[in-house]
Amino acid sequence: MSLKSNSSILDKVEDLLVPKSTSSASGKLKVLMVGAEVAPFASVGGYSRVLGYLSGALLRSGHDVRVFMPKFGFIEEDEYGLEMICEGLKVPTDNPEKPYLICNVKKYEVSGRPIVYFLENREYYELRANVYGYADDPVRWALLSRGVLEFLNTCADWEPDIIHVNDWHTGAVPNYLKTSYKDDERLQKIATVFTIHNLSYQGMFD
Repeated sequence: MSLKSNSSILDKVEDLLVPKSTSSASGKLKVLMVGAEVAPFASVGGYSRVLGYLSGALLRSGHDVRVFMPKFGFIEEDEYGLEMICEGLKVPTDNPEKPYLICNVKKYEVSGRPIVYFLENREYYELRANVYGYADDPVRWALLSRGVLEFLNTCADWEPDIIHVNDWHTGAVPNYLKTSYKDDERLQKIATVFTIHNLSYQGMFD
């Protein structure tokens, strides 16, 4: 059943049960939601609406919820008042010929809404007219998956209890967390949740 075609599911997002166990004395969770598209900034289908609704619902329930997504070229900085918070972020590639991709992270912050972090990279996001549909999509989404962890490990002044990743575009985050970043103290206590929105899209590539 499609979330996009069944609006009643979206209407019930605010009724979702949230975990009661947390290391925080207040019982509130710090949650970072990572996605390829999040409404209203980038929206191709129902996936973006779900992330937009869910992040807002969890915030209203008292949790500290933030979002991490790409900064596509069509996202107007002036319209959203984006603030540069991490310039020249070096995201490792494990490729000796090009060991790093240089990114920036910009922040959207408005009272009563989840803070949104945008990963900016000219080659893979800024110069693209669409969210999906490129031959190098595996590289683009690996950059997002590793970029969020590199940001948390080096630039961020905030650490989540949980990273919530969505569909194959961010599916490498838990793997990177347990391999490339397993010895990084700042990231060791972070739990992950992986949501599949559409099993038909599996991100299979050579």
